[in-house]
Amino acid sequence: MFWVNLTSYCLILAVAITAAWIDLRTGKVFNRLTYPAIVLGMLFWSVVALATGSTERLADCGIALLAAAVPYTVVVLMGALGGGDLKLMVAIGVLSASWQLVLATSVYALLLAAVFAVVLVIRHGLLKQTLLRLLTGQFGKRDVQTERYPTIPFAVAIAVAVTVAGAEFLLGWQSPWAAFGP
Repeated sequence: MFWVNLTSYCLILAVAITAAWIDLRTGKVFNRLTYPAIVLGMLFWSVVALATGSTERLADCGIALLAAAVPYTVVVLMGALGGGDLKLMVAIGVLSASWQLVLATSVYALLLAAVFAVVLVIRHGLLKQTLLRLLTGQFGKRDVQTERYPTIPFAVAIAVAVTVAGAEFLLGWQSPWAAFGP
């Protein structure tokens, strides 16, 4: 099963790195990348199920899809992320067939995005303004037409995070969420 997992990991890396590159250049993650990746993941695990006679990983594929889709849909509806980021995480879930990898990737990506945010706030001289908004309860209330804020390319954070999380799972390293895994 190691070769199947390695193949899955390589597919995930190809999709995640491509999404990161596109997000850096355009600020978006396009459907023409994510939808085929989702279909490819479903086909991949269907072939594995047929070849091994076990539908366990196919079921895991569906669970991982939900593990990514449900929380990321909430975050997208709150306006914190774009739909491309949601679909990228769904693709990672389907390609990995592992809700544990989705969880690990999410934790790492959010931590990395927080670091990106701090760097951007400092780099663009927004530290005082951001702290004042936090202290006065005005954070999130802004005049979008007159103020321009830098954005975080979340697909980059996802790509770095899934690289680390995937390597952990492939190598069998212990992580804080290993207790949840099989």
